Amino acid sequence: MRVLALAFVLLVSACSVYVPQPPDTPPPVGAEVRARLTPEGVVHVSEILGAPVLDVEGRILSADGGFLTLGLLSAGGNKRLGDSSDTLRVATGEILQLEEKRIDRRRSALLAGGVGVVSGVVLAAMFKSVNRRDSGVLDGEIEMILIPLFSIRH
Repeated sequence: MRVLALAFVLLVSACSVYVPQPPDTPPPVGAEVRARLTPEGVVHVSEILGAPVLDVEGRILSADGGFLTLGLLSAGGNKRLGDSSDTLRVATGEILQLEEKRIDRRRSALLAGGVGVVSGVVLAAMFKSVNRRDSGVLDGEIEMILIPLFSIRH
């Protein structure tokens, strides 16, 4: 189960891209975004967070009246907990560039296909190696192959 979860995280994280969005018309609530701040925004947000910050990443909690409220995921490269317990309200005028994180379907499909091909090659090699003796003569049918993650009966 852990392997499947790890594979899913790798697939999703390896295949995401940031797509520029206009700060005055942000993505919908719940979207994950990265906001690069203007010099004024850097000063304002750095004062709030108590550390120098050039950009912030988070989920949009609300977008109204020229302000974005974000559930912070990271600020200035310093990772925070992903529970969005820290919120930040930033004026859209303090955002130099706003980017929405999206899954790149083409790269995801290529990665998934590559993983499938490699898995197939590994399994085929395992079947051949179990089915042959050192002399190269076939030994007969395979009864069972044990692999730490799963087993295949033939």
